[in-house]
Amino acid sequence: LWNTGATTASIDVIAPGDYTVTVTDSDNGCSATTSIVVKENKSVVQAEIKSSGNLSCITTSVVLDGSSSVFTGNATYLWSTGATTPQIQVTAPGDYYLVVSVGTNGCSDTATFKVTQDIVKPIVNISGNQELTCSRTSIILDASNSIVQGTASYLWNTGATTSSITVTQPGVYSVTVRDSNNGCSTSIAAINVVSNYGTQDLDGKSISLCISEVPFSLKDLLVESYVEGGNWKDDNNSGGLVGELFDPSIVNLGDYEFTYTEPGDCGRKITVYVNVNDDCIVLPCSTEGTIEISKVVTANDDGVNDAFTISDVASCGFTAEVQIFNRWGKIVYQSTNYQNNWKGYHDNSGLTFNTNNKLPTGTYYYIVKIIGSGYKPITGYIYLGTH
Repeated sequence: LWNTGATTASIDVIAPGDYTVTVTDSDNGCSATTSIVVKENKSVVQAEIKSSGNLSCITTSVVLDGSSSVFTGNATYLWSTGATTPQIQVTAPGDYYLVVSVGTNGCSDTATFKVTQDIVKPIVNISGNQELTCSRTSIILDASNSIVQGTASYLWNTGATTSSITVTQPGVYSVTVRDSNNGCSTSIAAINVVSNYGTQDLDGKSISLCISEVPFSLKDLLVESYVEGGNWKDDNNSGGLVGELFDPSIVNLGDYEFTYTEPGDCGRKITVYVNVNDDCIVLPCSTEGTIEISKVVTANDDGVNDAFTISDVASCGFTAEVQIFNRWGKIVYQSTNYQNNWKGYHDNSGLTFNTNNKLPTGTYYYIVKIIGSGYKPITGYIYLGTH
């Protein structure tokens, strides 16, 4: 008989205390009593996990530490990863748990820790024109509109660390944007700045030069705002240009163009015009009123008035065009380049005389044109004596 009232040979107890039992022999009625003291060994176990931080672009691993767990005596550790050490190092986000057990009494406790990871990279946005021109010699590339969680820091491939840069040269420009919250960064190299230098074409002045003049500086024909230090081009390959000086005395008569290109990518092209003439040259030529023309032709080979003659015009560069008519207005002779050689013969028109094809004696009418002179046609009468 137990002091709990139980009458079984054994009892289960769940509380500390003094327990007694009386055993009675049924044959003689004798009995004996004994007691036992049940003590409680229930040490408190409290599992705890501490972390060195969370995962990010900078922190790629963290330490989970269970060594600060509370217990009495010796304890064992069992992590959800299978590790049995007080500390573990993890590289992936997720829920981790730790069971701390005390071996003397079998008590244990479980702690759970959630490891998070922030690897969200910045979204980089660059604004700005991407074309350099003669009127736009610099552009600003601005990355300040990039999206980050914390504060952004910048590093351009030029070495600049500002949110925007000013560029004056074509090329590829990139920037790395870093987020202060998680250390993540994004680089972008898609900004290709190009140049489109469309030069301006201008017309300068023009001038007429005589072939006897001294070399002339073509700079005097440029626009007033021209930039020094450019280059000249002989557009028509006249052969008379040396540097900026043009020598009219060594070129052919005619019109020439020369182009001056200012220095730099945006240098303007200025075209000037030169006419080379011989207006200043006095030729040993007869004037319109002093040209002498035969009045009589006696083609008898006596050395006097043997041919119809016109005073020299060839030395002036002119040619004579001659037409001779009979009294009925019929052309009996004509030449487009007369050489003072008509002696009264016909050219298959008009009347003939005898068998030598000479025209008959009589008065004829002539028209003489001095080609290239600008003179008016010269007309008159010629007496032809053929016998």
